[in-house]
Amino acid sequence: MNCPLTQTIQDCYTYEEALNDVRPAILFHIETFGESLLKF
Repeated sequence: MNCPLTQTIQDCYTYEEALNDVRPAILFHIETFGESLLKF
């Protein structure tokens, strides 16, 4: 787990979980944005 040393393990876990939830959404938006660029 890479997180700031100031965070507790539980905070770090929550941060990692949130990152895992957000990453697919970000990738999806990037793909959608890329496709919209290709249409022009």
